[in-house]
Amino acid sequence: MAGTKENLLTFDITAGVSVDISARVRRITAPNPGPMTGPGTNTYLLGKEQVVVIDPGPAIDEHIEAILAAASGKICWIVVTHTHPDHSPAAMRLQAQTGACLIGATMPDDGHQDISFVADKTVYDGFLLKTDELTLQAVATPGHVA
Repeated sequence: MAGTKENLLTFDITAGVSVDISARVRRITAPNPGPMTGPGTNTYLLGKEQVVVIDPGPAIDEHIEAILAAASGKICWIVVTHTHPDHSPAAMRLQAQTGACLIGATMPDDGHQDISFVADKTVYDGFLLKTDELTLQAVATPGHVA
């Protein structure tokens, strides 16, 4: 059964399938397996009525379609934790289709960043995003990117 402890422990990850992690958190894995992404980049959808998409992933048509289908037209915010090409390129395309607010930070171009990403709101340590269903707080964790 999707989302059960047994399923999560087996690491049975299929690209494009929305998996319930909890009552308000779903995961969709992108079809971009590799040494740096494992079975694929994980995108998370939080909430049911006002959906927050975290790390929309690569701009792969079937991945974007899976996110849109799982969110049922209720995407309000797209949060990008960092702009590596496996985490953020789908953000601009999702925003174009949903009108959602882009939240994140632009990193200096070191040759490994998605320079197409432009945030509507810049995230910072302590940044809060509150909905009727959840509260997200940003916690700075330097090391992977900056």
